[in-house]
Amino acid sequence: MYDEDGMSGDSYSGGDGIDVGRYVTGTVFDFSAPGADVLDAAGELLGYRGIDRDISVRRAAEDRIKRLTNLYNALSECNQAIVRCNSAAELFPQICSDVVRFGGMKMAWIGMLNATTGQVVPVASFGATAGYLDGVIVTSNADDANSRGPVGTSIRENRAVWNQDYLNDPATAPWHERAAHYGWRAVAALPLHRNGAVVGSFNLYADQAGAFDEDARKLLEEMATDVSYALDGFERDASIRLAAEVFEQGKEGIMITDTRGRIVRVNRAFSEISGYAEAEALGQTAGLLSS
Repeated sequence: MYDEDGMSGDSYSGGDGIDVGRYVTGTVFDFSAPGADVLDAAGELLGYRGIDRDISVRRAAEDRIKRLTNLYNALSECNQAIVRCNSAAELFPQICSDVVRFGGMKMAWIGMLNATTGQVVPVASFGATAGYLDGVIVTSNADDANSRGPVGTSIRENRAVWNQDYLNDPATAPWHERAAHYGWRAVAALPLHRNGAVVGSFNLYADQAGAFDEDARKLLEEMATDVSYALDGFERDASIRLAAEVFEQGKEGIMITDTRGRIVRVNRAFSEISGYAEAEALGQTAGLLSS
């Protein structure tokens, strides 16, 4: 027993050098108790003399700083992955890994929307996911109970969804049993875009209720935005590669001219059809060459 600001209660070790106390009102808090042992004349321990100090606010601030530092690290790793990767198939597993390994999340997965069926299909995941996504059904269809959780809502309404108390939210009832087994307490779902359209969702799971404060939300939204920009870039790159392939392998003769009408490039089919080798055609005026 101890007295803290005139309130009696119980205390026990928190296992990390900080003790945990409970006021008689039921409130649980962290405390430190600097002081000294009280010994009798024979050196036997009689008790302890000290002053308990409630350091819950300090611990909460320290935990918040740690969470934000982790998320900053995850954002940095995410951006480095975007630079390195050349496709969504390569990027998605890396993003899920980074947000768990560096960001302090317990699990992350990315689901892509099947526009025909409305089903959200898991394409990448990392963390304590063994069995969690097996057979999971998530849709974006408004009339389906499997669409009312964070993921389906995020895609359907095109907005980030922050579920801070997952196990007590009626909307997430279809997944409560799974989530309780894995210890998920808070879930975030952020829409992913390609060319402005929602194509999927980036989903994060934490083992602490209320894990997504305002600063954490900003960092995660920035991460989702960066991934969406990457998807745009992958599509542009794919279009450029396709255009280059059509140009080089096409059966129709193609020539490219500058603003003065002079030929700057021709494909193989052009040379075969016209009889002009590329070196002969370059620099010629298109109209004169065709005549």
